[in-house]
Amino acid sequence: MSFVETIKEAGIVGAGGAGFPTYVKLNAKAEYFIINAAECEPYITADYRRLKEQPKEVIEGLKIVLSLFENAQGVIAVENNKKDVI
Repeated sequence: MSFVETIKEAGIVGAGGAGFPTYVKLNAKAEYFIINAAECEPYITADYRRLKEQPKEVIEGLKIVLSLFENAQGVIAVENNKKDVI
């Protein structure tokens, strides 16, 4: 079973609230894969803390996803006031 099939069988969906299936995104022909670490509320800091405390794991996850796309580039989007995690 491929990585994408495993994701589909596991029923993994995005965390954005719409429940969009992750395997659909992973089957697309992508030029860029964006990790959206820009929180929408001033007191939400989960993305910031993850990038601050586990940067190697975030980068490794991005590398795994990028390996599924030929010639895709990865981008980690952060807010201007979180420059310490770049």
